[in-house]
Amino acid sequence: IYVSYFLKNNQREYYDRISEVRRSGNYEQWVRFFLEAVNAAAIDATETIWNLSELHNINAEKLPVSKRKQDNIRRLFTYIEEHPIIDIKHTAADLALSYNTVSHAVKKLQELGILHETTNAARNRVFAYEDYLDMALVNCSLKASTEPNASVSLAASFAGIGCCAGVSIRKKKVWFQAWAALLKMPPSALRTISSSGISS
Repeated sequence: IYVSYFLKNNQREYYDRISEVRRSGNYEQWVRFFLEAVNAAAIDATETIWNLSELHNINAEKLPVSKRKQDNIRRLFTYIEEHPIIDIKHTAADLALSYNTVSHAVKKLQELGILHETTNAARNRVFAYEDYLDMALVNCSLKASTEPNASVSLAASFAGIGCCAGVSIRKKKVWFQAWAALLKMPPSALRTISSSGISS
């Protein structure tokens, strides 16, 4: 959980309490402060989990009912919840489906407003599950931050993250790339995120 944000937001108190430990050896006041930070981060994490769960339920309801044994649109939907920035080529390889099959499923999710194209090109198109990215990777309280370490820490955690509009796909890509690397996601996901042509 993202305890660091609480500590940064209460930086003066953080240093004062550490200094108190050094001066008097009073660890109890430091432990109380740190537990407060853990509690705040846990509350944020729980809220984010509920929001992501609600988003899943809302979008899952939009999916068409398939009579086929293999529902490729639902398979792609499950896939983008783990890999919210994709291209068709690498997604087809990961799902062991043909390029055309994935292309059709991507088009359907676009029509449903779940996936959005982030490129303006005929080839090597990149698509994003933007609602998921906004909810999972963007902390409103850090949206103005330009510190690289803050972005990496944010991307590495589900806690302390909320919803924020107006953040470019380029920034989301950087945060998700750090998060994916730290979570040891499949190499194909990282290749997709690193695809060129993503515009702000």
